[in-house]
Amino acid sequence: MNSTFLLRFIHYLFITTFFLSGISFQLRGTTVRYDHMILVFVFIILVVIIVIKKKLIIKNHKIIVSLILCILVILFSSTISVTSDYSLNKSILYIIYAVIIIILLFVQDKKQEIVNFFIGFGVLINIISLISFPLYFLGFDFGTVRYDFGSYWLEGFNAVANINGISNAILFLYILNKYLNTKKSFLIIYLLIISTCLIMSYTRISWLGVFFGTIFLLFKNKSFTSGVVTSTILIVSVSFFLFILSSYVTVFDKIDELNVDYLTSNWRYYIILIAFSNMQNWWLGNGTENLIAIHGFDNWYYIANLPISILYDWGILGVSSFLVFFIYITKKLDNFGIMILLIYLLMNITSPTIQLMQFWYLPVLLLNSHQKSKI
Repeated sequence: MNSTFLLRFIHYLFITTFFLSGISFQLRGTTVRYDHMILVFVFIILVVIIVIKKKLIIKNHKIIVSLILCILVILFSSTISVTSDYSLNKSILYIIYAVIIIILLFVQDKKQEIVNFFIGFGVLINIISLISFPLYFLGFDFGTVRYDFGSYWLEGFNAVANINGISNAILFLYILNKYLNTKKSFLIIYLLIISTCLIMSYTRISWLGVFFGTIFLLFKNKSFTSGVVTSTILIVSVSFFLFILSSYVTVFDKIDELNVDYLTSNWRYYIILIAFSNMQNWWLGNGTENLIAIHGFDNWYYIANLPISILYDWGILGVSSFLVFFIYITKKLDNFGIMILLIYLLMNITSPTIQLMQFWYLPVLLLNSHQKSKI
């Protein structure tokens, strides 16, 4: 068993977390999430790879240094926080994520062919999710559907519908890019499957991501044939129409039945106002998930905006360190890779995924699949 095979297996494990973040297991009375459980296996495999390789070629120096800087800011910010015990405990997961990604970048020595697995596995999981949807109404609940706010949300095997929508938006753009470059007809079927799941996830920000990504790919590939243009206009129109319609319905529907403070848009804005009014240290922030801790560990006090969440938790230095990290990533990516990263970060404006492995692994996936060619 060589290091190349083991490294590819690690990529496959991480790719599954894009679509299986909602799966958990009971271990001695404790709930263990799937994406957390595989971290143990990944760490062991990485140690084996390092032993096998013996001589390592260090690459991605600036990216690794910037990620180390992120770790140091997170640690120092949480250490000086008024809720230091809680914040440090919550910081452990982020640090583990970052350390594993650093090692993965450190041992990387060959471009991996992992896009096909990402597409194939993602489509397979979405087919299963679609089949489970009608079964839900027949009394067979596989945990893939949630009823809330008067609507049925297709969550798939992810933790919440928003994560499912974000993952599928990235998957959709990967498939669309491949179709525009290969013109393989079976990819149209894949696009229809993912489009259906995106609509049923009822996540507006993922529709907006598909809207911008599709326009970019159309002009990038100069695919102006009648069929492609018609399909693209349809996708863009439907996604934009759904975004506008759903935004209206979410804010104004069922006001009499729900507490107005808990409506999606109002509540997110309210939490942001609370966060800024409670800011203790603009440079280093208040510590990881401090806002939840000071409000009786109520998860409703979760900042649903990535930049503001980082600013509140880890301050201006935290925002700056992550910004430097992503800038160094983009310098190594081709145009498609940059677009995917920007779309992903855009979708994190209302649905942060920083607490998930996919947030940390996506740059590695892009560096392996869409690194800029050297001239």
